[in-house]
Amino acid sequence: MTPNPQNTNSHQKYLEPIPKELDAIGKQIVDAANIVHKNPGPGLLNKVSEIYLTQNKMNT
Repeated sequence: MTPNPQNTNSHQKYLEPIPKELDAIGKQIVDAANIVHKNPGPGLLNKVSEIYLTQNKMNT
């Protein structure tokens, strides 16, 4: 496979094409991460903060 040149601000890089198998695996990983990120909903950070603060109070 011939590398594809990519111009950047300071120099030119040569990037190898990603094999189709690895690209498919990467897409599955990103899709799964997106599902995990969306499912808990907006209250997740509040719950994490609440647990952290509760644990922090118990340890002091």
